[in-house]
Amino acid sequence: MWGKLIARLEERAQGKTLLALFLLLLLFTFVIFPWRSSELPKMQPPLEKPTLDTQFGYSVQTVYETARQLGEQGRMAYALTEVSVDLVYPVLYSLFLSLLMLAIFRRLLAPTSAWLRLALLPVVVPLFDYAENFSIVFILLNYPTQFPSLAQAANVFTLAKWTVGVGCVVIILLGGIGALIRRVTPSVSQVQP
Repeated sequence: MWGKLIARLEERAQGKTLLALFLLLLLFTFVIFPWRSSELPKMQPPLEKPTLDTQFGYSVQTVYETARQLGEQGRMAYALTEVSVDLVYPVLYSLFLSLLMLAIFRRLLAPTSAWLRLALLPVVVPLFDYAENFSIVFILLNYPTQFPSLAQAANVFTLAKWTVGVGCVVIILLGGIGALIRRVTPSVSQVQP
């Protein structure tokens, strides 16, 4: 089962696909998400912290202070982007990370190596991201009613998203270093499981 999934992903781990995904990620990073931020009303005083899903972690107090500072219009705008734009973005970045891992791993590992399964790790990140998004949306839409346990759960989902996501980037960086070393010293044999 895993082998078939990895093989299907590996077919798509080509330069053109990676470039297209990278360009889409840049579009989100430099156009769509800044637009989202500009759509949130100009608060006086301005938000002390960025939107919750861009922080590494936050307290229950921070969740409700952010909701208060956003105001009704800001809460609606934030909730709308969480269930629209932020549903597409996790699919894009997880696919990009998986395909990039496979593109790097194929230079380092034997085709049957169990280590190739690491390329499936980015698929977990959107699950945490979606759980975080829907928790935040529920909180925003039900403000001023407070759900402290849900705010804590949202924080756990956010921490998990960032931890696994950063772990994936570290794996890619280490793999990239390994691929560079392989290129410099081509006589080194491929790593087996």
